[in-house]
Formats: sequence, C-alpha cells, structure tokens
Amino acid sequence: MTVKFTRRFVRAYNELQPQDRRAVLDAVDRVQADRNHPSLHLKKVQGVPGIWEARASRDLRLTCQFLAGDVLVFRICGHHDTVLRNP
Repeated sequence: MTVKFTRRFVRAYNELQPQDRRAVLDAVDRVQADRNHPSLHLKKVQGVPGIWEARASRDLRLTCQFLAGDVLVFRICGHHDTVLRNP
C-alpha cells in the first residue's frame, strides 16, 4: 500500500501538541495495518463521497481516501469540529 499525506495534513499535524501527534501517528499506523480495528471507528463522512473519518482519540480525528491502485491518502488531522468542518 502506498501512503500519501496532503500538505494540509502535514500542516495540521505540525500544529498539534506532542501527545496528540503520537495519537495521530498511532491511528495512521492502525489504518494502514487494519482499517477494521475497533479503536478507529472508521466510517464514511456523510455528504462527502469517498472520504473516511477515523478516531485518533476521543477528540482527535483524521480523514483519508482509499484510491485505486492501493493508494491511501491522509487528508487532514486535528480536533473533531475542525476536521469535519472541511474533511
């Protein structure tokens, strides 16, 4: 699987606190290894075709897209309301 990160994801990641960064990286690893892992609560974002939301913690979320050719693109990460305002 090829994994890519958008510039927006990297910018948002760099603005997070160190403990939040660790949680996001753990979630990224879990999505890659087993997207059905129960802690992720992976689900489609309503009203936005092809975009998925995963939990990194109780308040932290990240969005991603599964593209053809076994490509996984992480789009944004951060706190729940911020991420889901523009996934």
